[in-house]
Formats: sequence, C-alpha cells, structure tokens
Amino acid sequence: LAHAYTASHRQPWTIYWVHFLGRSAAAFLEYLGYRQERPVVHAGVSPGLVAGFNQLAAIRESGYSSAAFISAANQLRQLLTQLALESSQQQASHTIALDLARVQSYMQDNLDRNLELEELAAVAHLSKYHFSSRYKTLTGYSPIKHYLHMKMQRACQLLDNSDMSIKAIAAALGYSDPLYFSRLFKKTLGLSPRAYRSSDRQ
Repeated sequence: LAHAYTASHRQPWTIYWVHFLGRSAAAFLEYLGYRQERPVVHAGVSPGLVAGFNQLAAIRESGYSSAAFISAANQLRQLLTQLALESSQQQASHTIALDLARVQSYMQDNLDRNLELEELAAVAHLSKYHFSSRYKTLTGYSPIKHYLHMKMQRACQLLDNSDMSIKAIAAALGYSDPLYFSRLFKKTLGLSPRAYRSSDRQ
C-alpha cells in the first residue's frame, strides 16, 4: 500500500523503520501481543531500541550472503521482542497499581472454589476492567485463565502424588461434574486426567 511519512519542519523527528515478511511473522507478532485492531504500541524513548535498529541497519554492510540474512532475521526478532517488553513496561507504569502477589495468593488459597472476576477485582480494589487489563499486562494471561492454570497445576500434583479418584480431585478443585473437569484438564494439558496419570506412572 502506498504510504508516506512526514515531520514538522520546526520540530523534526527521526524515523527508524523496517518492513518484513515470513511464514511465521504474523504468529510471532501475535505471540508478542501485537494485534491488528491495536497496531500502534507506545514504547517511549529507549536507547536500547535505537541501538537495536542501528545494529540491524549495519548488517547490510555485510552484503547479501545467507549468513547476513540469518543475522538480520535474528536481530529483528530480538528488536521486536524488546519493543514488546518496552511497551509492556510503559503500560505498567501508566496504569493503576496492582498487588499481584496478594491476588495470586488469594487464588491459591481458593483453588477449591470457582472464583469470578468480580471477586478477584474486589481483592485488588479495582474495577473489573482495570483489574483484568492490569493483570494481563503484568502476566500475559487473563486472571480467570491464570486461575484455571493454577487449578490444573494442583490437579497434576494430586494425580502425581496421591491415589485420589478423578471424581475426588474434581471435587477438591470445586468441580461438581468430573466430566467437565476432565474436559478442562484435557483442553489445558492435552491429555485426560486418566491418561496423564497413566503416562506419569509408566
């Protein structure tokens, strides 16, 4: 697509840019948190990012050998990763404070229940929106998804270290329906609880 960049003549700025393609490019960007509906990220003025761009630009002086292209690809991967980290730190510094340890301790203490987002937000003394947004910025997961992972981690411990039935483990984690628990477990770990226990004891 045709595009153009312009800057003020009185207060000009410097542009660092790179275009890239690749079979894994879209998946890599999505993994780092870049999304089409929110394509602009704010990373602030970072000397590390500027240095990364300069190192990437300097690779062209090595010519057009395979080694130079591989070096450029790796340098770009590192640069995009650093850009995502800088952006997360910028977001974290401009959002409402969250006592992450307190919330996660509350989650751990209530693995036998099914906590709702409203209750977790109340523990953090934040609205549901701010709590969910802040939690995901800090951990990369939504609060409820992270809570589910904690439950499944506990389920793995019980499957590994006890002879409790699947039904008893489900009940211990707040699930009255063992089939529903088994579906969640398989969706999270890729194995049913029974298959997980069997593979661990072989």
